[in-house]
Amino acid sequence: MICSILLGTALSVELVCAQEGTVLNPSPNVQLTFSGYFLGVTATASITSQYPPAPPPSPPPSIVSSQPTASSSTSDPGFVEAWDITVTGTFSGNVLVEIHPTNNVPVSEMWQTDIVPGDVNHDGKVNLCDLVTITVALGSTPGSHRWNPNCDLNHDGKVNLQDLSIAIHNLGKTSTWTDITYASGQDSIGYYVIGVTNHFSVFGVR
Repeated sequence: MICSILLGTALSVELVCAQEGTVLNPSPNVQLTFSGYFLGVTATASITSQYPPAPPPSPPPSIVSSQPTASSSTSDPGFVEAWDITVTGTFSGNVLVEIHPTNNVPVSEMWQTDIVPGDVNHDGKVNLCDLVTITVALGSTPGSHRWNPNCDLNHDGKVNLQDLSIAIHNLGKTSTWTDITYASGQDSIGYYVIGVTNHFSVFGVR
């Protein structure tokens, strides 16, 4: 058990305790188990439909191809669902991320990636399309007609040349997906997959 006393500006005293193995449930379908030190941690988890891009649709049943089916790759893992998990607070060590897909289909793998700064359309790469999108949003702020929060790369509440510079610096870079699977199976709730990570970004299960 780790306990810490935090002193606020009004001299109020808050006792915050952290214990190894404590579990957080940021959503009904995601469970986080901390194996190391953590303090004041909160988490949110939601399904993201923007990133990664959805796999291509299957051909109609009437079309029979003599070509072998291509296997999944890191550029298109073909996820059942992708989750955007945000964690605030202080933690160290590995965290077990357990996801139960909402559609309860069999899953066996969990992959993780970081969105490359500048990939404003969330297609897995930074290219000319992203630069054009940022250029269109230049000078905008929340509430503006041209405001696009994805273009505010440094999160300062405005889109300016600093954001465009970040995208130009990362031009040509692509996201890399990594298999972080620890275990998978089925319990009383349904199918699940568990991955091991030490930071949070976007997670896909398949």
